[in-house]
Amino acid sequence: MIAPSLPASRTTSPSGTAVALTSVLAVVIWLAGFIAWMAVSILGDKACGLDALTSYPTEDCDTVSTWGTVTLSTWLLAPIGCAVLLALLSAVPERYAGARQAALYAVPLVPMLVILEAMLAYAL
Repeated sequence: MIAPSLPASRTTSPSGTAVALTSVLAVVIWLAGFIAWMAVSILGDKACGLDALTSYPTEDCDTVSTWGTVTLSTWLLAPIGCAVLLALLSAVPERYAGARQAALYAVPLVPMLVILEAMLAYAL
C-alpha cells in the first residue's frame, strides 16, 4: 500500500533560509567560542606562572591547562561537527522532517560546547 503524501502546507522540513540563518548563528557562536578559549588561555597563563605578576605555578596549573587544551580542541573541531549535521539535512529523506529539524537545531549547539567548557574551567 502506498502511503499518502502530506500536502505542501503540512511539511515542516527546514527551508533554505532557515539553514542559512542557522549557519550564520553557528559562525557567530563559534567566534564567541574563540573569545571563550582565549579567556581560558589567560586563566591558564596566570595559573601556570606565565603571568608577569606571578612568577610561580599554582596548584591549579595542570587542571587549567587541560581545560585549555580541551577547549581549543573542541573549538577547532566544531566546524566539522556543524558540517556533518548540515550534511545530514540533505541525506535524510523529506518524510523525516522531525529528524531534519533536530539536526538543524543542533548546529548552533556544537560551537556552544566551547563556551560551556570555558564556563566549567572558570567554575573549577
